[in-house]
Amino acid sequence: MVYVALVRSKSRHSICTTMITMIEPLTSIRRNSSIYLPGGVVRADILCQRVVADILFLPGASVLTTARNPWWIVASDCDWVERYRRERSVNEFFTTVSAFPERSVNDLHGEVIVAAFAKVLITATAKGTVENVVGDACCDAVLTEISKVFPSWERLLAFQLQDLPGE
Repeated sequence: MVYVALVRSKSRHSICTTMITMIEPLTSIRRNSSIYLPGGVVRADILCQRVVADILFLPGASVLTTARNPWWIVASDCDWVERYRRERSVNEFFTTVSAFPERSVNDLHGEVIVAAFAKVLITATAKGTVENVVGDACCDAVLTEISKVFPSWERLLAFQLQDLPGE
């Protein structure tokens, strides 16, 4: 979604035209990774840490993170997405900037940062709901694996990092 506004100002000596472009959140995050990630470094483990920090803000939550090539997985025994998404759809929660005022005045939920750098991102619940947020992939092996090592999981996020320039 791109919005463009033209603003014209008239002064005594000239007419100035300024174009203001609003870009969609995932593009903005990709272009400005240093605002959202320490040192602007995009690594799958750092993205996982960001989501884990969000989940652990909920009292009593347990979290498992694991890497199962090519997947990076964050799973919790609480459905943090349902707790945080409010009236938005799950897809909107992952692809738009969601304020996180409970943690800090200017903070945001980390799922959108993961979505910005993911080639594939799915989220699933233990009840059987699976959503492809970015890309399209079968995640049956991921769900089976998590159920073996963390049987009490309620929600998971699994992603594959996109190829970054220079890699």
